[in-house]
Amino acid sequence: MDELFHYEAKKTKHLVRVEVTDEKITFLAVNAAAWVFEADIKDIVGCHLMKNVSLNDPYLRIFYYPFDDRRTRRRQIIVDLKPAGDKAYDDCLKIKLMILRASCGFPRDWSDYDTLKTIENLQKLIILINPKSGKGNARKTFTSKVVPLLSEANIGCDAVFTTGPNHARRLLKTMDLTVYRGIVVISGDGLLFEVINGLLEREDWETAIQVPLGIIPQGSGNGIARTLADAQNEPYHLDPVLTSTLNIIRARPKAVDLMRVLQRFPDESEKTYYAVLSVGYGLLADIDIESERLRSLGESRFTIWAVLRLIGLKTYRMKVSYLQAEPGDKGETQPQRLSPRLFRSTTEVEKPRNDELMRRTISADTNIISDPLEPFADNQIEYGDLAEDFVAADTFGPSSKYSPLTGEIPSDWVTIEGDFVLVYAVLQRFIGTDNMFAPKSKMDDGLIYLLLIRGDASRGQLFQFLTSFESGTHVDVPCCEMIPVKAFRLEPQTSEGNLTIDGEKVPTAPVQVEILPSFYRVFMR
Repeated sequence: MDELFHYEAKKTKHLVRVEVTDEKITFLAVNAAAWVFEADIKDIVGCHLMKNVSLNDPYLRIFYYPFDDRRTRRRQIIVDLKPAGDKAYDDCLKIKLMILRASCGFPRDWSDYDTLKTIENLQKLIILINPKSGKGNARKTFTSKVVPLLSEANIGCDAVFTTGPNHARRLLKTMDLTVYRGIVVISGDGLLFEVINGLLEREDWETAIQVPLGIIPQGSGNGIARTLADAQNEPYHLDPVLTSTLNIIRARPKAVDLMRVLQRFPDESEKTYYAVLSVGYGLLADIDIESERLRSLGESRFTIWAVLRLIGLKTYRMKVSYLQAEPGDKGETQPQRLSPRLFRSTTEVEKPRNDELMRRTISADTNIISDPLEPFADNQIEYGDLAEDFVAADTFGPSSKYSPLTGEIPSDWVTIEGDFVLVYAVLQRFIGTDNMFAPKSKMDDGLIYLLLIRGDASRGQLFQFLTSFESGTHVDVPCCEMIPVKAFRLEPQTSEGNLTIDGEKVPTAPVQVEILPSFYRVFMR
């Protein structure tokens, strides 16, 4: 199908024929041999019916985000199409329906306008914002960057500003999720950790964990957001907020691996956590936790503290046991429920306040909602108290496939006991913006990448290790052992040192970790 419209490019007006297919929109100049341009469907953020306030004429506005010429970032292009025919409203509506049909992946013969109303009711997001994360810019990022983009896509949201540790986890344990199409965090990886654990502490955890998640990086470490961009060959460094928000708008759910972490304490009680990124003990965990006092410096705090920890290097006595993955081994995946593209549309012609001068002021429903939880004082929860607020092991969530922590180590596991500088296990390729920790990792490969550095490593080797993350060549440093595993057990022989789960400190006590393949879903393009 194609319709005629007036289109202005570089101050030149064209009469163009608009052709919409499943893959692209083509704007062909009438009576000219060359086409004006093509737009990839997946790069279109929103399509709006507008009205010229002075002339009362409808027109179509398309928000389009292609790569720049060097593919280093995406840039905004706004296309205004004014119908050339007599049936202006009908022509605009027809093109809008075709764009929505292609974007949502509906069949070619789909033309049911009532379906748009159904989609509209499914599109609201719940957005959780940690205003103190990283350099403290999350609130400004939400209002100045995220809300305008969601408005272009006409996606509504409810926003909650978290007030302290575990706020998001407690909130999601009881929140009615049926009114939301997805959950988005604007923070670092720690808030995503809270969200996952809150969902898996619900009685309906099997349903709740199917709700797709999005992350917009604003933390000191942004490993998940960086991994998502890398997996899609998307530009990240110049505008990570744009790249991540476009993932949420495009909204193709992708299954991702998770780690189940069981911890046992001296009083014989146990806690279960779920890790999206890492479990670590020793040098890297020490750097992560002890550098918190430099949080205002952003990710550079890790570099500064790494130098200090190399000067005062420590080793820790521990026993590490693991089930090594076989070559080509991959975990069993969970069944996936595919959903239409996240696209919230309106059924009436929209009336912008400033007509042609309007650029980023289209308004979707954005609500700052109150929360029943009492605010936390800044000093109310100290590091090391995270486990105290978690439910007892196995209350909800999936059960373990392996013997308990109190049981014998299985005969097919490898056990090493001795002094270590660090033990660090990761799921994803990046643990920070520029830290390619597990170069061979894929988001759903069903593997945990366990890195060991023993106590006889020299400071020179450790310096080489710490300065090679960006390229991923740290795995070639002689002191490093990177082992793909399905499960492992870590038993510290001392109470000293920092043990972290997704960068959050927990008590130094034995843990058993296992892979949960393709267990939760994230928004991707």
